[in-house]
Amino acid sequence: MPGPAFMAACSAWLTALAKVIAPLQATRGRGGSAGPVIAVQLEHRWRCADEAMAQAYIGGLGRFLRERGIDVPVLNTNNLFATSEGQLETWSGASDLHAITRQLGAVLDRQPRIVADLAGDHVTTWGAAGAHGPLAPEALGHAIAGVLAAGGQFNIACFARGMRFGFSGGRTGEAPDQFVTPAPAADALDETGARAETFPVVRRLCTFASSFARIFLGLAPDREPAVVALADPVPGATGPPAPMSVIHKHGAQGSLTFVFGKCKAPVLLTLPDGSQAQVTTGASGVTWCAQDVHLFARTQLDLCTLSLFAQLGSALICYGPAKASGVISINGAAIDVTVPTGKKPHVEVLEGVTIVVCNEAQIDESVLLEDRFIVGAIEVDGDGAPMAAKASACTIIQADGSHHAIKAKVRPAGASRAPTIKSIERASTEAFADGSADRFVRIDGPAPLASLGAPSGYAWLRAEISAKSARRARLACFGVADRAHLFVDGKPAALLGVGPGAEGCFTTLQLRKGKQTITALVDNLGRSTHEGIARRTKGLGHIEEIKPLKAGAPKVQAQAPVDLHALGRPILGTHRGDVTDPHRLAWSFSHRRKSPIVLTIDRPPALGGVLVNDELVALIEPGLPARVRLTHDILKQGNNTIEIALLPGADDIEPLLADVKAQAMLHEVAATVSTDSAWASASWDLPRARAWQAVTKTQANATKSSVPTWWRLIFGAAPADHSLWFEPQGLTKGQVFVNGRNVCRYFVATATGKHVAGQGRYWLPGPWLNEDEDNELVIFDEHGAAPGKAKLRVG
Repeated sequence: MPGPAFMAACSAWLTALAKVIAPLQATRGRGGSAGPVIAVQLEHRWRCADEAMAQAYIGGLGRFLRERGIDVPVLNTNNLFATSEGQLETWSGASDLHAITRQLGAVLDRQPRIVADLAGDHVTTWGAAGAHGPLAPEALGHAIAGVLAAGGQFNIACFARGMRFGFSGGRTGEAPDQFVTPAPAADALDETGARAETFPVVRRLCTFASSFARIFLGLAPDREPAVVALADPVPGATGPPAPMSVIHKHGAQGSLTFVFGKCKAPVLLTLPDGSQAQVTTGASGVTWCAQDVHLFARTQLDLCTLSLFAQLGSALICYGPAKASGVISINGAAIDVTVPTGKKPHVEVLEGVTIVVCNEAQIDESVLLEDRFIVGAIEVDGDGAPMAAKASACTIIQADGSHHAIKAKVRPAGASRAPTIKSIERASTEAFADGSADRFVRIDGPAPLASLGAPSGYAWLRAEISAKSARRARLACFGVADRAHLFVDGKPAALLGVGPGAEGCFTTLQLRKGKQTITALVDNLGRSTHEGIARRTKGLGHIEEIKPLKAGAPKVQAQAPVDLHALGRPILGTHRGDVTDPHRLAWSFSHRRKSPIVLTIDRPPALGGVLVNDELVALIEPGLPARVRLTHDILKQGNNTIEIALLPGADDIEPLLADVKAQAMLHEVAATVSTDSAWASASWDLPRARAWQAVTKTQANATKSSVPTWWRLIFGAAPADHSLWFEPQGLTKGQVFVNGRNVCRYFVATATGKHVAGQGRYWLPGPWLNEDEDNELVIFDEHGAAPGKAKLRVG
């Protein structure tokens, strides 16, 4: 249950937020003076089905907002796990959206059907980018159209996320256990604001839904006939889902018949009045046929078998696959049209309405303004003149239906060459790796990085230890989160933590007798995007010598199910009353010393709990490394049993337990090597001016540093009004700065040069670049790799 301190912090934050947004609400003022804020989202993916906790937490936050003057609708996106009176519940996801939107209408019959977090991409991780790719543009359009066909509204979560700078990691937020970096195709607009691959499909549907909002507003909410279920979009697959479905929606302002599925040949529909019409879905995989739509005055659109796009005054704009046949009927007068090929739309007047028929390529290369529609342009300049990628004629249709052709201006193609790298300088971190740098200051033990001024990013730690004898020691840093480079007397010894190239929390080091210095470059990757509630303290933790616990192989045995909520905190993805499967994985052993025992599972496959002598002591969450420390006050002196119980899910329990068995390890802590150590820390900062040394490109490429290394590249003036990208070829993992500003992380290879799949280029923001003088690019590479092969590119 959220405690008083947490709720007090929420109250303070919401109070400050309300002061800013309350005057901007649409409920303040009238007409043109009304504010732009139409709703406020309160919670996002709070998927813990505990009614008492939801009322205390979400209900409490809602009261904070209302008491501070927020009177527009308040939304939650919790997928109905938790609801609160007076707040609208919406959906998050991209799967099975037509059925889910219908279900929202059935369950929440007095609320609008809203998919507030329609995501076009699935989580992709550094080193595993091919596992879950983004939805293909047509598949995303298929999902959006499914929401519309169920009478719902949508918000595209990945429309234009842009780039997060600094230690937030490139295109998306930080995620220590996931290293999220989605493919560019997931967003409709890229970091620079340019149209991405998804944009055309999204624009077609959004423009149609906005232009003909009156149709959707008038749809009968209770008329939902049975239909063939829409196929679910598959991440990484190209094109729309194949199975066909037809969905008819009727309402007071007209009706729509959606046709889904790959269909190059025309499909013959029998409409509600018994008439028949042919439609073609084409490559997009979805089309819609409109009937009985009031256009203006006494003008009624009886039928349009092509997809409606927009209405501009007396002009009606529709589109379809090139060469497809269509029928348009207005006030009882019908015409047959053929969707044109090439770049010139078909324009015809029917019953005082200017009919504009475009093919899919034309509709994607068009501009819709308040007073005109331009086909053959991708934007307009400051004077309103149409701009095209190359010289061509474009057609302008005015709101009164008149139209004419003019020649579009050619948008500048951009600089052909990227700026030249003029010089390279290098700065070593050897003094930090061996612990001799004057920036180290004494601290009390291996403190969390947040307390050392590194809530995200890097920090240096140093421990001076003493060994009684020379030996190869099996060591562990059970508190390491997220990654840590270990050095012994300045020499690289291990890379602990998560992600490609890291060893987890275990390593073997050669210790010599007497004193030695262990330093660590610790990387705090920030707050996880994982849906779990657990928040690990970021840092290194103590260095401990370990030995395997002789507990034998674990056995599967049946016991009474366990309620994980007994731990007394929210557990996302669960309902109150959920209990574990009765089959548990169990170790039985005798332990008479007071030394701690640590259970580790690198990537638990499911949610579950750890029990010691039949008492629940810890929670394990899928995907998050489990490091469960069992001390003498938890264990008994003598016989003990450690068990792992998992929540049953869609998967069978046997393979889940087998997965846990293969990963789980039990170790006894023989000694804490760093207990009596003198600890110190140093901030991770850009090198001082005197630290830089000039090198040639040849010397840079020949450098084989064994410690992290800084590089400074001076390059020429940036091209005006064009995007500049950095491609870190030949580098490994690190950070990029431009003209003193922290751009982002990069991760393209491990220390051995093994490729790490993910983001391959990084945007250098134009406002941060100099267009009339040289620029400075500073690179920090964790493994000392040189930037001799790195590239600057325009485009």
